[in-house]
Amino acid sequence: MQNILQSGRMLDVLVGAGGTGKTATLAVLVAGWQTAHGPGSVIGLAPSANAAQVLSDQVGIETETPPSGSPKPIAKPSGSLGSISCTPS
Repeated sequence: MQNILQSGRMLDVLVGAGGTGKTATLAVLVAGWQTAHGPGSVIGLAPSANAAQVLSDQVGIETETPPSGSPKPIAKPSGSLGSISCTPS
């Protein structure tokens, strides 16, 4: 988690199968990030309206779904939690 909080990246993505702790991990990350960067500085993205509502309710952040026609993931998550990071060029 420290790597994500201190990365300076504009985007970090948590990927994992159900029950691997993504939401609990995200709640801790959001609290740390918002302490440093202010309320509303985190926006959640979820694959469905149901998942967006759960994420919003459990983590307390604005959560959106990708627009219709967005590219689909190229791989399904494995049983472990991982992260994907993007650094601005």
